[in-house]
Amino acid sequence: MYDQDGEVNLPDRMRRIIEIIDSLKVSSVTELAGNQGVLSRRIAQLKDVNSVICADYDENAIDRLLLNLHSGEKVTPMVLDFMRAPISGRGLPSGVRLVSDIVVALAVTHHLILRQSYSLDAIFSTIFKYAKKYALIEFMPLGLYSQRLNHYPSIPEWYTEEWFVETLSKFGKLVERNQLEKNRILYLVDLRS
Repeated sequence: MYDQDGEVNLPDRMRRIIEIIDSLKVSSVTELAGNQGVLSRRIAQLKDVNSVICADYDENAIDRLLLNLHSGEKVTPMVLDFMRAPISGRGLPSGVRLVSDIVVALAVTHHLILRQSYSLDAIFSTIFKYAKKYALIEFMPLGLYSQRLNHYPSIPEWYTEEWFVETLSKFGKLVERNQLEKNRILYLVDLRS
């Protein structure tokens, strides 16, 4: 996603995410499972955004982000397994310390559900601790499908978009649904309701 000059070159789906965040006029963003921070770096360029936290449990990905960051970019890299975040000295979950106007969690819930057996309630309640106002969260209807390998692993019968939306609705108001790609449905959730 980098061009020859090292600048971020986003695919269409990420451009749509940028448009949504820009329209919300938020000043702070936390991206969970942000990998090398390509999206976070672009979000940090938005006029209204003052700070972006890019967290990922993969320290190699965060190292790559650190190597690509330019001086003055408003991105704070952090190695963090957000589902097992440590408790601070004051007894607050790290989600409280890292809270932003919006939390972005892309292409992560299906791994937590299908590989690590977390409940969807536990995933949402943890992710949403990182936001004061909104969440952008993806559902992967084909589960662990790999486009690169054209591989369709089986998914449980209960793993449906309806199940995802029903659970998501318990945590906030669904504002928008975007089918970004074959295996990517993005939800904007207002957590203030």
